[in-house]
Amino acid sequence: MKTSMQARECDRLLTTRGAAKFLAVSPGTLDWWRNWLHSGPPFIKLNGKKGAVRYLLSDLLAWVAARRVEPESVEGLRLSELRQRVRSEAAMAKVPHVEVQGVRAQGTEPRAEARPGIG
Repeated sequence: MKTSMQARECDRLLTTRGAAKFLAVSPGTLDWWRNWLHSGPPFIKLNGKKGAVRYLLSDLLAWVAARRVEPESVEGLRLSELRQRVRSEAAMAKVPHVEVQGVRAQGTEPRAEARPGIG
């Protein structure tokens, strides 16, 4: 449960510069999102159409949280489960492994390489 101090902190108004600092973007980026792309975090316009712009910290937190990406899941699978599925499907299809950094590919014979100056 939030204390009254935490609640007041989340309802704090930030300038464009303060919001940009919080989001780790430039103030120009926020202006671009707001004026040209009509996107970005919600904002408050004070004193009419040409008034000062302010951002609620709680709006910024919610906006960031809505953009969170979970790279560990693909259609409900964890990355480790997905890798295992790919390996098992490759094995069933008898797809040869690829040679990586000098490691011999599965099912291939080692090849003799000519070395300059030897022979």
